[in-house]
Amino acid sequence: AAFGGTDIRCAGYARYGTKELSDHAIAALEGRNGCLLANHGMIALGANLDKAMWLAVELETIARQYYLSLALDSRIILSDEEIADTAKGFSTYGLQAPKPSKAPMKGTAPVAGRDHGLVDIAVIGGGINGAGIARDAAGRGLKVLLCEKDDFAEGTSSRSGKLIHGGLRYLEYYEFRLVREALIERERPAWLVRTGLLLYDHLGGRKQLPASRGLDLSQGPEGAPLRQEFRRGFEYSDCWVDDSRLVILNLIDAARNGACILSRTRALRARRDGETWLLEMQGDDGTAQVVRSRALVNAAGPWVQDVIQGVTGLNSAQNVRLVKGSH
Repeated sequence: AAFGGTDIRCAGYARYGTKELSDHAIAALEGRNGCLLANHGMIALGANLDKAMWLAVELETIARQYYLSLALDSRIILSDEEIADTAKGFSTYGLQAPKPSKAPMKGTAPVAGRDHGLVDIAVIGGGINGAGIARDAAGRGLKVLLCEKDDFAEGTSSRSGKLIHGGLRYLEYYEFRLVREALIERERPAWLVRTGLLLYDHLGGRKQLPASRGLDLSQGPEGAPLRQEFRRGFEYSDCWVDDSRLVILNLIDAARNGACILSRTRALRARRDGETWLLEMQGDDGTAQVVRSRALVNAAGPWVQDVIQGVTGLNSAQNVRLVKGSH
């Protein structure tokens, strides 16, 4: 009911960044302010960032509750009439967007070109490094502008690995010692693993996460899908982060502190002009934008060399060596 209808649609699957995915999302959002995206996540629309974020958390919670309810023998499904009655109560439920002011607007309508004036720091790159820098600087009271040529977290910051593996892919680079060390770590004796987990528990304290424990795989449900020779295991709790969402949260906080955040805005040229940098940018709709900055930060990740040479026109004695599994 909080999303404007009797259901929450799930947009059909299409590859990331394609027009087909956009078309699916637009169809799923018709008459709604939120939808799920097959294999991609969700979209939540609000009158401001706080309202949109509240709806995103609400949608994620509802989706998880529905998924868990599928394991139940019986579920209570409201009729359209019951949902309509419930929707009336949602008009004042949850975080509410502020009422629009009756005072005349002080802003200006979008124009073909835009001058952002003078800022303290201009950041090129909307990954976790650029987002973190923008948030930190804005939080310290500095005037910040960040531009990203594509979508936020589109590169490395949405593709970090979360698996413990033996390093098979490193054989391609003849990293035999690295692979051997990773494989040896998986063959540790049980007492050593338990000792390590106990040390892990006590190093940082366990105030929110449960402590590690041993598992009898021959009796416990954890061992049901395993082969019978696996009789002992260990369980420990750790933290997991949605890497791309972490980027977005940093950017939201930066914007709350006054930072200007521009997506799909490519840095074209940057040159020194007296005591400041003059950065020329272009949106994917062709709109030209400029900003003057006291400092320029290159946080372009794998494209950092492209920015140095192609945007600033400088030569650097330091070359960028791309690696896999860096974070």
